[in-house]
Amino acid sequence: MVRKVKKNRDLFFSEYSSIYRLLNNHINRILENSGISGSYWRVLCILQRSGQANFGEISKRLYIEKPALTKIIKKLTAMGIVEIRLGRDKREKQIGLTSLGEEKIDQIGKELEPFMEQVFQGLTKEQVDVVFEIMELIKENIVSKQ
Repeated sequence: MVRKVKKNRDLFFSEYSSIYRLLNNHINRILENSGISGSYWRVLCILQRSGQANFGEISKRLYIEKPALTKIIKKLTAMGIVEIRLGRDKREKQIGLTSLGEEKIDQIGKELEPFMEQVFQGLTKEQVDVVFEIMELIKENIVSKQ
């Protein structure tokens, strides 16, 4: 029984890696047309969901170091897609989408939609919910050990 569990775990990581590469490569090809990289897109998605966030919140949610995030934010700011706003405390900077950023997200979302439909084709809402629950649990397991 232990052997089967180990084999299934090994298979899981192999399959996950394959799926991740396929998703990432396809999404990056779509994003390329918009001049946005995958790492920029993930930041924009967080800002779209939260309205605005500070460097620490974004860094924590994406599991990236603040210096790497600072480069991304500088580039997105130069592109006119995000802006840095003062928070409640003047030391706390909030990052938010500009109107151009909101338009960009809508445009990219429309371009990604057919692919996302393809990815989830044949899955019920319940199956998709289970996948998300499992992914969240795996992420929590990884983060709790760090």
